[in-house]
Amino acid sequence: MVRDSGVCGTRWLLLSDGALPTEDIYFMATAAPWLRYAGATVTRLDTRRWASPLLCWPWLDRTLSGAQVIVCRTLSEAWIDLLESRRAQLASVHYLLDDDLDAAAMDPGLPVRYRERMGWVSCRILPRLLALADEVVVASEELASRIRRRHSRVATLAPALLFSPEVATPEATLDGWRLGYYGTRAHLRDLEQIGSALVSVLEAHSGLTLEVAMGRYTPEPLRHHDRVSTPDPMAWKAFLGHLKGSRLHLGLAPLWPTRFNAAKSHIKFLEIAATGGVGLFSRRAPYSNIVSDGVDGLLVDDDPADWQRCLVRLLASPRDTHRMAQRALEKARDIGSPAHHRAFWHERQC
Repeated sequence: MVRDSGVCGTRWLLLSDGALPTEDIYFMATAAPWLRYAGATVTRLDTRRWASPLLCWPWLDRTLSGAQVIVCRTLSEAWIDLLESRRAQLASVHYLLDDDLDAAAMDPGLPVRYRERMGWVSCRILPRLLALADEVVVASEELASRIRRRHSRVATLAPALLFSPEVATPEATLDGWRLGYYGTRAHLRDLEQIGSALVSVLEAHSGLTLEVAMGRYTPEPLRHHDRVSTPDPMAWKAFLGHLKGSRLHLGLAPLWPTRFNAAKSHIKFLEIAATGGVGLFSRRAPYSNIVSDGVDGLLVDDDPADWQRCLVRLLASPRDTHRMAQRALEKARDIGSPAHHRAFWHERQC
């Protein structure tokens, strides 16, 4: 039984600086429910709401003693000051990263405000969190190789599939194909690279619709097309609800060659599978490491013409496309099983 698993009495404290997707995918929605059921105490503390740790006194003083602390991506200097001053009280500190923040700060293709924030984090926050951490947990092998130059204990934890349909989206009819792209503004340039191919395919296939969840940031060739919907970027909980309600046949995951992109996880493979669709992925890591080309997805070259060719191939073969989507869903359930996360964090309980 789970309650005999040896986690009773363990106390976990996740100090949140607002990185809700990272927190849920790698801990709060995957391992935390199981840890709680097994007898551990798991608390998520919103450090943006409680900007000063003193506002949480004396409860926080008691909570920190013997706690296993998780920090995701960033944390304010006031809270880092607290952790540094109370480090001896803590059972462990685990720093969770799903992006190369240094690379983000230097990537000219990313939004300016995001680059500026990541530049500040890279200089002022990242070194202190690395120094505090007993272990750095990262989302890809490439990111692990980079962080190992700066920390002696680095572990890789792949993303989890938070939900999935029972079966892939039913086989498309001639006039009912649904295509989706759910990247953030950080991947606007990646989408721009294939914009012309998408317009060409839309013009040639009147039964195809495309959803791009970037609102007014959607690239111009697509933004005003009558079969392209452009919902505004969503907060995490709203995005999850939207994803659960989306039943796609095809999903897009272009990832052009940059240092920032090279450290990414394969989260888009899981997201596309969660909609019941099959994905078209750039032919590079992380996707080339997990996608069986032509079996549970397509790997596509860095050429708009190849993206157009691969889309046309899938549209021309609805039965084969459905089979690929079903295999992708099965693979996503395997590699994205929350059981991996439960085992990972169970091994680290004190």
